[in-house]
Amino acid sequence: MVASVPARETAMTGVITSAPQPRADAPPPGLSERHARLKRLERLERLARTLDSALRLPGTPVRFGVDSIVGLVPAIGDTVMLLPAVWIMIEGWRMGLRKRALSQMVFNTSADWLLGSVPLLGDVFDVGWKSNLRNVALIRKEIEREIAREIKRTPPLA
Repeated sequence: MVASVPARETAMTGVITSAPQPRADAPPPGLSERHARLKRLERLERLARTLDSALRLPGTPVRFGVDSIVGLVPAIGDTVMLLPAVWIMIEGWRMGLRKRALSQMVFNTSADWLLGSVPLLGDVFDVGWKSNLRNVALIRKEIEREIAREIKRTPPLA
């Protein structure tokens, strides 16, 4: 049940209500669970593109992102970039991915962090590996698999 006092009115009056709030992972009113998951996936895909392929090296097809740039900072760059990568994995877990897909995501992120930490060679590896894009592709594949299973289970309209 949603609080009886609208958020705007509560903010204006300064009154704190103890009414139950909707779950943070619940879809907004009017959206199906499937639609809400696809919206979350779109948000993750935008983040992954920013992290792994937002920019292009002029005159080449080579793409890189914020992850590759921050990874240039010795010692802490790749560790700092673990935060958004772990958030993508947590979102996959919240979306109900199978353990197999989650373990693949852990492998992708671990390889990115471990090999990316090697000076110079790790920076080249970061540009090519793109673990965040790989992880989001795994999430998309799992969601599409679940949707296909739901469609198969749905009886045809007569």
